[in-house]
Amino acid sequence: MAPRHFPAVAIGVLVAGVLTAGVATVFSSGSAETGGPPVPVPTSAEDFVLPMDAYNVSAAQHVEIARARADLVEDCMRAFGYDLRIQVPDVASYSQNGLVDWLGDLQVDRYGYAGPPGRTRQSAADDDRGIFAVTDDEFRVMVGKTARVGGKKVPVGGCDGAVEGILNAGASGLDGQETPGKTDVYRLGDLQSGAAESAYRDPGLHRAGAAWAECMRKAGYAYSQPEEATADPRWAITAKNDHDPPPQGTPVEIRTAVDDHRCRLETNYYGKRQAIYAAHQQKAIDANPRLLAGFHDLMTTRLRNARQVNSGAPVVRPWD
Repeated sequence: MAPRHFPAVAIGVLVAGVLTAGVATVFSSGSAETGGPPVPVPTSAEDFVLPMDAYNVSAAQHVEIARARADLVEDCMRAFGYDLRIQVPDVASYSQNGLVDWLGDLQVDRYGYAGPPGRTRQSAADDDRGIFAVTDDEFRVMVGKTARVGGKKVPVGGCDGAVEGILNAGASGLDGQETPGKTDVYRLGDLQSGAAESAYRDPGLHRAGAAWAECMRKAGYAYSQPEEATADPRWAITAKNDHDPPPQGTPVEIRTAVDDHRCRLETNYYGKRQAIYAAHQQKAIDANPRLLAGFHDLMTTRLRNARQVNSGAPVVRPWD
């Protein structure tokens, strides 16, 4: 039986930061299309701070949690005779607020839309699981579908559940629950996804795309929105062609990506997109203050417990 593959599960949580401290200091005149504050003019990934970032931990801190989680899961699986290896993402593999769709760090003049070889554009709080593959027998131990292995008792919820219990120890659950639930770590992502869907329907975003399209038309392209350029079948890898992907980094792709990024800068597409997504996130924050405060407590607790594991301090391990 082929092994089951477990890539880090994206939940849409983005790199953390405090809005007032990280937003680009340059603004264009006028307001966001949604009636919000002046539109920022971002010049680097560090400028892309969104309101929900303040409720999460940073990309580097997510890597700390992922490292602790990987060590614990590997240790638990070894206790049952399995040599599982988990790949923990590097900080550089995380994208800074990918919702803004920044191309500036991909070296498009050399590689086109794919970016440098080996680079992933992972959302920075994919759920800290890392990347690994398991056999069916390992899967049953991982999720607690078997009670014993060789006479040794498997923790309730398997190695996955036991490790989550260690990381969440001391945190309150969301929605008034005493302890965190299995899906609480995904709750910020749920809110961000809802805000992103709302932002995507915002007429201002499509007007920003139309301005970009006019710039691209002058350069000889017929795309109507930026998504059409990145999804061009001449280079885009999708579920339909991932076993036989089209060539990437071709001269025409590089030329298109360079012009695309230039037009996004010239029309301030990035800044307009950031302002619109920020406005829709703020609406979700205003509607869910207790949920977000609880999520922030959960993530800071996970970080504190992860640092204890990473320091080598004693931790109660239910599988010992």
